[in-house]
Amino acid sequence: MATKRYVGWATDNRRLRNEGHIEQAENNVRQVDDKSTDTFKV
Repeated sequence: MATKRYVGWATDNRRLRNEGHIEQAENNVRQVDDKSTDTFKV
């Protein structure tokens, strides 16, 4: 979540920042997958 990323940034915690980036990237992939699945439904 973006929350982890921002808390990590505010507290200078690299682990939280990285986890937030990873979670955000995973969510972006899921959204693209859902959109592409909806696009190709017949």
